[in-house]
Amino acid sequence: MFDEDGGLLGANQTARQLLGLGGGDEKEGGFEQLFDCPPDMFRRALAGRLESAVVHSDGGLRFEARFQAARAGSVLARLREGVQRIHALASSAVPAGGCVTADPGDGVLDPVAGHVLHVARRAFERDIPVLINGETGTGKEVLARRLHADSSRAGGPFVAINCSSLPAGLIESEFFGYEDGAFTGARRGGAQGKFEMARGGTLFLDEIGDMPLDLQGRLLRVLQERCFTRLAGARLIPFDARIVAATHRRLDTLVAEGRFREDLYYRIKGVGVCLPALRERGDRAALIEALLAQERGGQGGPVLSAEALRVLMSYRWPGNIRQLGHVLRLALTLAEGEVEIGLQHLPEELLMEVAGPAGRSATARGGDVCLRDIELEAVRAAMARNGGNVSATARSLGVARATLYRKLRLLGLA
Repeated sequence: MFDEDGGLLGANQTARQLLGLGGGDEKEGGFEQLFDCPPDMFRRALAGRLESAVVHSDGGLRFEARFQAARAGSVLARLREGVQRIHALASSAVPAGGCVTADPGDGVLDPVAGHVLHVARRAFERDIPVLINGETGTGKEVLARRLHADSSRAGGPFVAINCSSLPAGLIESEFFGYEDGAFTGARRGGAQGKFEMARGGTLFLDEIGDMPLDLQGRLLRVLQERCFTRLAGARLIPFDARIVAATHRRLDTLVAEGRFREDLYYRIKGVGVCLPALRERGDRAALIEALLAQERGGQGGPVLSAEALRVLMSYRWPGNIRQLGHVLRLALTLAEGEVEIGLQHLPEELLMEVAGPAGRSATARGGDVCLRDIELEAVRAAMARNGGNVSATARSLGVARATLYRKLRLLGLA
């Protein structure tokens, strides 16, 4: 962060490491010294009179700085607003119970999701560990990153560890680091672990329910004593990071089965929140539109047809928001150059499931979703788009030619 004259106001840990800055002392020079540019270049850039980017390169690293002068005032205003929000959060307690409404500025329309965000944010700002539970793909890491970004720790690092993806023999060195010569193949001089990298920021422990029992004991000691040692080391290293843990498992069930330490469970569950599945959210339509806009990347593109939106709204989404994002990305790819995203641009499993027993029961209740109608419309549109070419139609629908021939016969279009 620089002031209007280019003086260095502050830098987070990552910037300090990349730019070779010292620790804590903000007298290392300003923008001109760090990025080797004339003093007037910074002022011209800030005033919006510099068309090219400010480039810095030391042979190993390259930085490009681009300025949007019109936003400079609003950024300062947002910083001041952020400080005020932090003070407001610090002066209020986490509610013990009752209904909590979502902050209207959160962009979350679902009341359950809004409640989760509100409670988790306030607890996190008071350094209370947050345990996020939810199905795969519901956005547990997204929530953790948002808690970090909205907190007074936003200037520090956000370090994520997937506890289920690390090989058993490497977990301890990845968590706590190691000293020189700790094991065969160790890096000369040793290496930092994730707990050390997270100093001053947030440590996100994803899928903590899959953590081995022996490592759970070591983690518990770190959280209790707020310090640790590297592998094969004796020097105590302070632990200074806020904790957010996440899992798709029921930790209380794992505790009852003896597969998760009870003392660690209550240590990481300062406040427990559960993200609703996508099928349970009341803001699915808004989420679909928001994700579609995100996948477009600010560019124009096809919009969802009413039929496609109805299928997306009716599908049960076992992969939740992550799966929805993949489906929308695929649909945009298949519908490139067209005005609308239609049924023919959606994966077959969505059409099959929506028009299965649930779809037939919807028809019985007066709905208009049934398997034959959906498939008929998809095949007809694809055949028309491809001029009756079966091979091209099969490719556009993502099915084999034999499968398409079979559906044509079943639908009476052979």
